[in-house]
Amino acid sequence: MENSLLNMEGISRTFLQNTLVISIGKLAKFDERIILPLDKIEANDIEIICKEDSKVKLLIKNYKNNANIIIKIEKNAEFTLNFISIDDAAKGKYHFVLENNSRAMVAMADLAKGDINIDVLFDLIGDNSSAEWHLASLGANNDNKIFNINFNHVGKDTSGIMANYGVVEDESFMHFKGDSYIQKGSIRSKAHQSAKIMVFDEKCHAKANPILKIDENDIEASHAAVVGKVNEEHMYYLCSRGISENDAKQLITFGYLKPIANYFTDKNDVEFILNGIEKRL
Repeated sequence: MENSLLNMEGISRTFLQNTLVISIGKLAKFDERIILPLDKIEANDIEIICKEDSKVKLLIKNYKNNANIIIKIEKNAEFTLNFISIDDAAKGKYHFVLENNSRAMVAMADLAKGDINIDVLFDLIGDNSSAEWHLASLGANNDNKIFNINFNHVGKDTSGIMANYGVVEDESFMHFKGDSYIQKGSIRSKAHQSAKIMVFDEKCHAKANPILKIDENDIEASHAAVVGKVNEEHMYYLCSRGISENDAKQLITFGYLKPIANYFTDKNDVEFILNGIEKRL
């Protein structure tokens, strides 16, 4: 039986004004990932507090409508959140607030059928706080998938990394958007954005337009946004080796999405993701 955030020892849970508050104690360390079962929580508003010097890994794979989640990461704490969206489409709003020397690592494997509209905000308010977001998404049939990923740099020496990779087929639509905003005074901060979508069919559509907003000079920032068709040379090479066009398309898609599994440490989760990619193809 998998560990659940709702019944683990060393984690307190209480309701405050219709908000479920989950607190992970100071210095608490959880080496194995823990399930956050959103589908079993009655409250739509959830607040997770990672106390000083704590370390936790969470996994979400069952979702609910209108989930509004705030995650507060106190100084020196490390927080890892993995999303797996295969049988159930990811939903909700996620707001991360990071204090001094805290770290958030977030990765989503989205292989679900249907529509997705997800909002994520990282508030890097503490000095030397850092956050990473990694996404692999597949849109097919009539899927409509929108990902709005934002970073707000307030503290000094902050770091925000966003890497979105998507594939669209058939008549699906995918949109990667969001801002990385380095505010005045957030000196020596770093913001790096990468948003790439591979388009296979004429009737599918994709947009990638993340934005950099810079109000400070002493910073480091980069931006890459690409939407384009599959490399024809790759298709030609595979087909020239006796592989059908459809099989070549599946091989390229698998290779494009597979790297997201590197951000999942549980072997069962990795196998679930790889099987999910093959199943969707």
